Amino acid sequence: MSIELMLNNCKNDIELRAFASAQQKTLTQLMKKNKQLEDEITELKKLVINGALPVIAGPGQEILHLGTPEQEIAKREIYKLHQRSLDEEPLMLEEAKKLEIYTKVLSAQYKEKADKMIRDVQEIDADSLLALVESK
Repeated sequence: MSIELMLNNCKNDIELRAFASAQQKTLTQLMKKNKQLEDEITELKKLVINGALPVIAGPGQEILHLGTPEQEIAKREIYKLHQRSLDEEPLMLEEAKKLEIYTKVLSAQYKEKADKMIRDVQEIDADSLLALVESK
């Protein structure tokens, strides 16, 4: 119902004041709820950025945290350093050293995984590979 219709239906000042009071009360409640939800969103964003909360995938999405704990820590710290460099001044020497260490951790983990995959592939005999191709 529109406000104009409600105002036209008000027959006297008492009804009009009651209507205005109800509207003001509703508006105040909605503003409080909006402020509360904005504060909650801000707090949750801070927790996710700082890595205090894991990111949970929704239906149809891939899970973001699939690595070892070392990889996940390195990824989070690299992300934080990246955000800090975007929001503030360039990275300081200590932060740059941390970034280098985290990058080395990730590189070593990925290199180990790639080497293992190469070894696994090299160990497969030709007959198994042919059977795999024919089944597809």
